[in-house]
This record gives sequence, C-alpha cells and structure tokens, in this order.
Amino acid sequence: RTLGFWEGDSELRHFGTGEAIPVHVTSFLVTRPSDGAGVALATVQRDLREQLATERSLATRVQEQHDLADLGRMALTHSLQELLDETVRRIEIRFPGTLALVIKKVRSPSLARVVAASDPAWTNFEVPFHSASVASLALREDRLVVSDDLATDSRFADAPLAARMGMGAALACPVPAVDSGWGVLAVASRPTRTWSPNEVAFMDALSSTLGAALRRYELEAELQHQALHDALTGLPNRALVRDRLANAIARSGRRGDKVAVLLLDLDDFKAINDSLGHGTGDDVLISLAERLRRVVRPGDTVGRLGGDEFVVVAEELGSDEEVARVAEDVLAASSEYALIDGRRLSLSASVGVALAAKGVGSPSALLSEADMAMYRAKRDRPGTYRIFDEAMRGDLMGRVDIAGELRESVRAGLLRVVYQPIVDLSTGAVVAFEALARWSNHAGEAISPEVFVRVAEETGIIGELGVWVLDQAALRAAAWQGIAPGVGVRVNVSAHELRDRDYVTRLATVLAGSGLQPELLGLEITESTFIDDAGTSKENLARIHGLGVSLLVDDFGTGYSSLSYLQRFPVIDVLKIDQSFMSQSSRGQAVVRAVLGLGNAFGVKVCAEGVESADQLDFLADVECDLAQGFFFARPVESEAVDVLLRDWDPSAARATRAPRTSD
Repeated sequence: RTLGFWEGDSELRHFGTGEAIPVHVTSFLVTRPSDGAGVALATVQRDLREQLATERSLATRVQEQHDLADLGRMALTHSLQELLDETVRRIEIRFPGTLALVIKKVRSPSLARVVAASDPAWTNFEVPFHSASVASLALREDRLVVSDDLATDSRFADAPLAARMGMGAALACPVPAVDSGWGVLAVASRPTRTWSPNEVAFMDALSSTLGAALRRYELEAELQHQALHDALTGLPNRALVRDRLANAIARSGRRGDKVAVLLLDLDDFKAINDSLGHGTGDDVLISLAERLRRVVRPGDTVGRLGGDEFVVVAEELGSDEEVARVAEDVLAASSEYALIDGRRLSLSASVGVALAAKGVGSPSALLSEADMAMYRAKRDRPGTYRIFDEAMRGDLMGRVDIAGELRESVRAGLLRVVYQPIVDLSTGAVVAFEALARWSNHAGEAISPEVFVRVAEETGIIGELGVWVLDQAALRAAAWQGIAPGVGVRVNVSAHELRDRDYVTRLATVLAGSGLQPELLGLEITESTFIDDAGTSKENLARIHGLGVSLLVDDFGTGYSSLSYLQRFPVIDVLKIDQSFMSQSSRGQAVVRAVLGLGNAFGVKVCAEGVESADQLDFLADVECDLAQGFFFARPVESEAVDVLLRDWDPSAARATRAPRTSD
C-alpha cells in the first residue's frame, strides 16, 4: 500500500508435525507496466534453521571460551574450593537440568569423594572405584568416558545408582594434576541425550583448565611447605616455629598455664660429619627428628632451626615437674643410639629450657633465653638440660662487655704474649717456645684465655687477635735467633682463622715482615678444630705446609677420628699429647704409648704437654717420647725474660733422672 516492499523474519508451522520453522521473508508488489497498478504479491521465504543453529553454536563456543577464561583468572585469586564450586555452576548453566560433579580421589586406593556438586545433596558422596558408573570407569582407567544412554549401555548394565537416581546419560573427564589421576569432572542428564563433539570438547577443556589450576595450587602448597619446613627432616623451620610459638603463648594467656621452649643441640655432632661424612650426618638428623616426633605430646611442636639444632614447643604445662618430664623425654630421645647403615652411633645433646607463664613473653625472647640455657648446659655438663634464669642473662651481658673491651685492647696492642719452652727429651735443649696470649681488662682483672678466646671466636674478633699474636711471636722469635739459632716458635690458630681464605696471605705477610724463616714457625691446631674438613680449611692447611711452616695437633686424644685425619692430612708434623693423659695412672700411660705408636707409624713427632714432675719425665724418657713442655721445665715467661731463660738454660737439668730404655 505504501512502499510495495517488505522484508523481515517470521515463522511458519509445519502442517504435519506442528514444528515451528523460522524463516526470513522478502515480499514485494508486482505491478502492471502500463499503469503501475498492483496485480500480485510475490513472497520469498528462506529457511533460517541452519543459520540460527550455526549462530547458536558460535554463541555457545564464545560463552564456553569466556567460561574457561573466567575460571583461569579465578584460579589466580580464589581458593581451590571456590574454583570447584564455580566450575560446577558453569557446567549447570551450560547444560541446564543436569547434575555437575567434581569427584576427587581420597587416600583410600579404591574410593573417591564428591568435593563439589551443582546439587549440594551430593557433596561428600562417596564413589567406589569398582562400581558400575561412568565416573568410576573414568577414575579407574584415567580416560574420558561418554554414555548417551545408560540404560542400553552394556558397560553400565549393573549401575543401580544411575537407575535409582533416574540418570539417562553421562560423561566424565579425568582431571590431570602433578600426579596423574587427581579425579574426574562429570555431568549427568536425566533424559538420554547425544553428547555432541563440541560438548565433549568443552568438558575436556574444563577438566584441563581445572588440572592446570590444580597444578598451580599444588605448586603453591609445596612452595609454602618448603618455605615453612626444613627440607631434610620435614619439620617446621624457624619461621613456622615462631608462628606456632606466638599462638601457644596467646593460648597460654587464656588458659593461665605455661609454655616451654626446649632448644636442643647435639654434642660433638661435627665429629660425625667429619669422620663418617655429611650423608651419615643427615641420616642421624633424620633419625633424631623421628624420635623427637614420637616422644612429644599431641599438640606440641618439634622444629629444626638449622644444623644440629632442634626445638620443641610444649604447651599446657601446669607444674615444674611437667616441664622436667618433657625435658627428660627429649634428652632420652636424643641420647638413643642411631642405627645408620648397620652402624650404631652414640649420641648426646644439651638442652636449654625457657618458660612463658600466663601469656607473658615473646617468641624472640623465649628462643634467645632457651639458647642461653642450652649453651650453659653445654658448657657446664654436656648431655644435660638447664632452665633459663636471669643469672644466665647477666653472664651473657658480661661476655658482651668482654667482647667490647677485648676489641679495643687488640686494636691498641694492650695484650701480652708469654712464652713456654718446648724441650727435646733426647738432648734437654730448648727447640721452640709456645706463644700464649694473656689479657687483663680495664679493671686490671686477668681474663682466662679460655674465656676471651671463645668470646673472640663468637664475636669475630679472632682474626685480629690471631694475627696480632702471630706478628708479636714472629718478631720475638726472629730476635732471639742471635742468642739461640734454630729455636722456633709455636702459635695457636683457631679453626675460624683457617676458614678464612685470606689467612695464608696474612701469614706470609707476617713472615716477610718479621724476617723469621718459615721452618722456625709452627701453628698449633686443637684436634677438635683440625677435623673441620671444610674445603677452605683443607686448602689453607696444604698452603701453610707448602710455605714450610710446620703444623702441630694440640690436645691430641681429646677429639675424634685421629687415625682418619692422620691418613687424610699428611701435612701434620707433631702430635701434642693432652696434659690430661700425663697422670701416672695405667690408663693415662696406655694412651701415651698408643699415641707414640701412631706417631712412629706415621713418621710424626710426639710432644707431651703438662709435664710437672721428674717421675713423668722419667716415664716419657722410658717410652722414648720426642718432645715435652710443662711447669717441670719452666712456667711461661714474659717476652723480655726469654733471652735470660735461653742464656741460663741447663740441658742436663731437663733430661730424665734415669737413662731411657734401649730396644732389644
């Protein structure tokens, strides 16, 4: 009537089936050429079913890609359970009227459990691996399983659950993870249906997306575990121990009871590493960790702080007796034999205990106090425990004061070096002096070398102290060459110095500056530190020996693995027998004879320390000991008195009162 043309979408209905058929209609008026009058209406109708199906399919694919992208992003910001719940919700939207499930394998080798479901009633439902179901088959064979009609599918003929729930069709996709076979993603439909390739592909893509997220979650969990646990033993590390200790202190405040921190350090564990290897040492630590796990009470924490240092956090302690009982249990566990590769290794540990009552205290303070108590136990009597008291803090502060004064004294050159002669027992002549550092604080109080040397090692001053003593001794020895040519000097060296890569360079500088010949200098290393077989120490020992400087093992027989390191280190020149073996007891004399036998076997001289009587000297002559030193010959003398001692020395007075035995 107006335009003579119309175009648009409409719908036809099939006469036979009643099916609605969408069509695109184009209508136009047919006119008579002579006068333009309309004579007919022409209509073209195009079937839109295929086009609309394609458009719907494309829209579905687009939505599926959006779903996959959304779930991928969600995996970065949400918890695993939130991701699983959202996954089944998206499946239900994609397949209206269906049941969507995420089924995860549990620890049992033949059971799985529903961990997310579009119908909450199915949550925590257990799925046996060997049941006749689509999900069970996918779990067992770790593959995609599809059934369009469960009632006629022979694989699921004995599937009473599907029949009871009225399920007509289902598909299940395995969800991959770090370890294959984490679980399955499943969807079930009440009516039968044909799962299209696109639908199967979508479910497969969902399971892959979920698997990638699971791998990330598992990696994050592993990284978090590694960040909070010790890699060797699996125990909580320092960070996690501090967190649990803070929570324990807070709970203690609410309950009104005590929390105990027990810090455990193995005694002489280093000897095991050095003599048997670090692999054996690791096995010992793993074994100890297991024993500590067994003896602590449920709810208590066992952790490893590093090295051979462990910690126990014990809660809900009401009395001192309970604290003592926990400490005794920890000591007993750490004192058991460790059976490693068929070898029984004897262990002991020192334990420090710190207490927090009624929520008063902090993790840092308690760990520090337990550390002080542990060192007091180790110093007083290894293999025991000590409970922290304020006197220990005072002792620590005293050591801090010593460290400050010692540093000032070393840098100002206010220490002294005294010298004790070492005698050749075959001639009675002085062959060397041992240089010994002495120090008095600002108040004029003499501080024991055992104290200030240990403080110097703990505070890092030992390097400065050692070089200062070495320089003084080398200069003095060079000076007395004019009176007693060939008489050398022996200087004690700390293991801390030997681990310094620059130590040998400083040693060579001292020798060059003093003019002392290298063969006149000897470095004394205690046995317990000599067995530090660290790479730098071992390399430095070889370089020192290469300079021509002799090496002496001090306090021989009080440490470990003597025979093994005599074999590993052919650079040793002298073994010095510890003075504790110079008693006249048969056991002490047996040790002296044994050390002399080792010296002879390895071509190493032996020097006896702590000789204080003529009887001891006679015994040493009888067993043909090479060298000796002690109060019997002379006490340590000041630097300026060395020349007098050398001039007045009478070799005959330093020889035994009876002739040594002769060999047959």
